[in-house]
Amino acid sequence: MEGKRDACKYNLVDTAVALNAAFFVNSAILIVAASVFYKNGVVVTEIQQAHTLLTPLLGTTLASMLFAIALISAGQSSTLTGTLAGQIVMEGFLRFKIRPVLRRLITRLIAIVPAVIVISLKGDEGSYDLLILSQVILSLKLPFAVVPLIKFTSDRSIMGSFVNKPWVIALASVAALVIIGLNANLVVGKISEWIEEAGPGALWPWFTVVPVAIGCVLLLIYVAMPRSWRQAKRRVPPPMELPVISTVPQHYGVIGAAIDYEAPTEKVLAHAQSLASQHGASLFLFHVVEGASGQVYGTEAYDEEAREDRVYIESIAAQLRASGLSVTPVLGYGRVTTELVRLAKEHNVDLLVMGGHGHKYLADFIFGTTISKVRHELGIPVMVVK
Repeated sequence: MEGKRDACKYNLVDTAVALNAAFFVNSAILIVAASVFYKNGVVVTEIQQAHTLLTPLLGTTLASMLFAIALISAGQSSTLTGTLAGQIVMEGFLRFKIRPVLRRLITRLIAIVPAVIVISLKGDEGSYDLLILSQVILSLKLPFAVVPLIKFTSDRSIMGSFVNKPWVIALASVAALVIIGLNANLVVGKISEWIEEAGPGALWPWFTVVPVAIGCVLLLIYVAMPRSWRQAKRRVPPPMELPVISTVPQHYGVIGAAIDYEAPTEKVLAHAQSLASQHGASLFLFHVVEGASGQVYGTEAYDEEAREDRVYIESIAAQLRASGLSVTPVLGYGRVTTELVRLAKEHNVDLLVMGGHGHKYLADFIFGTTISKVRHELGIPVMVVK
């Protein structure tokens, strides 16, 4: 319990430091723009202008250097946050896991390719238009992050004892209204500008950006409605199904079984149980918490994935103990291959039973491979069950 409290405390400190650091960096950029450029009547339309104008206006080259460092820091912060958030959303909400390197490559390409195309076609002046367009898109998307965040954290059935207090809900609602109002003003102003530039006879804005904006408004109203109004129920995950275990006596000593949630787990357990029963061996059940929390916090991880994984492996261990086996459930945290090798060596396993999911070629590239890496790292037999 003490470890859980420490993990929550570290999460709070980490979040508070990261958010406040980002707040001060972005505030500093806005303050510089207001106090230097606006005050001197300078209109900046490209990022290169901001760098070259800071030195003559402020009389020191240090200003340009600090401005560049602030931009690099803000870019790195948003990149890391976006990549980590994407991983958490994919693994936690979509239950879809791919290799971290591939996920980072895809997310970075989605972010970089449009910028490269626009700059290649329109040159440096196109970066300003791309920046404005990105802000319009961000303005449309930001309310869909703020409103659900307030709703979820204010729902006691989801948050339990960590639910928002009434004064937090009030302040968050006011902040959300201000954010939505400012972003709506930017979107309306920019769409009106595009319509004027297109001319009175142009129809493309009315059939492209205007329907998208209206659709976003309607969707936001739907998202913001109380759950009782929409008669929506929170999705309850199906009950966890434990694998059915059969016994076919074989022979081995100390046995390790690597299990997950996918189909081969039933056969892995059947072979591991039969071997342990025949030789009277102890059985170790290995399962790795491979999500973002497991990789970052290790044994201190206590998110939904870590809790569900612990319940899952302990439930299987209890079922196996009922047949008279000595079973020890062990959780690993982080990369699956590295953790399985470490756990097998740490518990002096004589034989490791693993499941082969049968995918290959492109699927191996997307989801990664485990068996070959574990087999080459361990000096013990590895039984692969398909």
